[in-house]
Amino acid sequence: MLEDEKEKLLKTHGFVFQFRREIYYNPRMKKIFSIEAIDDHDLGWLKRQINETHSGWRFYFDDMPSNVVMNEILQEICKSVER
Repeated sequence: MLEDEKEKLLKTHGFVFQFRREIYYNPRMKKIFSIEAIDDHDLGWLKRQINETHSGWRFYFDDMPSNVVMNEILQEICKSVER
């Protein structure tokens, strides 16, 4: 379960929770965090990752999903943004 500070930080930065995949994502920032990665790291780590600059989508997972699963996640996110 997420600590209140972490959840507040994610929501403040525009992250949305997807229950099915248990991820927080932000299409504008092109970042996806798994609940496990968020739970397993401290607030400082989460802040650093949110503020990190990069190009393309970035996945923050303890166990990186397969390319097939990553593509499915991106398709789901794109469909939800289009609505």
